[in-house]
Amino acid sequence: MKNNWFKDMEKITICLGFAIIYLGVNNFLGNSVISPALVTGISLSGLFLTLADFLSKQFKDFENKRVLNVLYFIDSALYVLAALCIVGYPNATFITSLDKETLDWMSTSASVVALGFVFVAIGINNRKMAIEEDAKQAKEIQKIAQQTQKILDDAKEISKSKKETQELIREMQNETSELMKNKDKRIELLEKEIKLLKEMK
Repeated sequence: MKNNWFKDMEKITICLGFAIIYLGVNNFLGNSVISPALVTGISLSGLFLTLADFLSKQFKDFENKRVLNVLYFIDSALYVLAALCIVGYPNATFITSLDKETLDWMSTSASVVALGFVFVAIGINNRKMAIEEDAKQAKEIQKIAQQTQKILDDAKEISKSKKETQELIREMQNETSELMKNKDKRIELLEKEIKLLKEMK
């Protein structure tokens, strides 16, 4: 559900939030009068926007195109309803004809439900973050284990190579020793032959 239109809607939502804050501050200071119908409309709008944000975050990594199209339609419909609740809802005759107590009840209900979804969304997001953090730590531990295993394997190879080198040195020493012995014997035989030759003369 991520595209340029959705990002623009997020900007509009932020600006709308600042406008509502401005209206609330003015009402607190006595510079404006907010009708009960508008309060109800704002509460319902907040509920729809909270639902849209909740769905967007929960299914942001979804890959099924058909389901994504349905979610995109629901998301767009919720934004349209949120806009209608602020612009059209407070001015509708069937709303303005309701008494203040009914409007307050609707406003309170919408606000409480929206707040409930906010808590649910925060809880789910925290749980996802904890799971992602655990998965990240598990990957890091696995990476360290692989690096350690590689170091051990390299050490074994070096040790094996060292042993082979030592064996080769021993063999060369033995061969050299044999050559020296054979050389001494050969010299001794040659000396005997020379001595015999001298005696024959």
